[in-house]
Amino acid sequence: MTEQLMNLPINIPWKLIAVSPDMMDKRFCNKRFPFAWRSSLAISAYEPRVEELPDNLCEGRLTYLKITCTITGYQPSEEEIRVLHIFPDYTKNMPYECNPGEKLRFVVKGYTDVNEIREVPINGNKVVWKHTKGNGEFRRNRDLKTGIYSGTYIDFIITEITNPYDKEKLIFVSAHYLSLTDATWIKVVR
Repeated sequence: MTEQLMNLPINIPWKLIAVSPDMMDKRFCNKRFPFAWRSSLAISAYEPRVEELPDNLCEGRLTYLKITCTITGYQPSEEEIRVLHIFPDYTKNMPYECNPGEKLRFVVKGYTDVNEIREVPINGNKVVWKHTKGNGEFRRNRDLKTGIYSGTYIDFIITEITNPYDKEKLIFVSAHYLSLTDATWIKVVR
């Protein structure tokens, strides 16, 4: 009789009681998906019918609980991103010197804190790139309808210095993501 009490049913029709919403797609067909990396918890239950229970349980009930837990790293939401940074970073007091025609690649990354060294994934479709007009041109990632350059990286081609009296010029490149902005400078020399 003890063996019969401890045998679990093979085909259990579990009923979901509670679940953490982090990994659920609550709105369908909107092309927004739940986070790829969030811990989650689900609790399911099963109560066998009274006629399936052993006789020695008397008037008692038996409930099986199944707790499923996934533990992962934490992926912050867009609202939790507080810092945007462009790499490579050429600061204004010591800009990178380059020649006309040189091709540079800039990458933008998000962080939750100024001191945070762990990168947070950002939505490249929401990044908008800008630069000083007439001093270079972006390549790749241009939206043909709006003319806006987006993406988590951008290629930039340095144009010639058109004024014959100028020996150098400064170019400003910026990335904008939601309410965040970061910029860097390049010095073009002849």
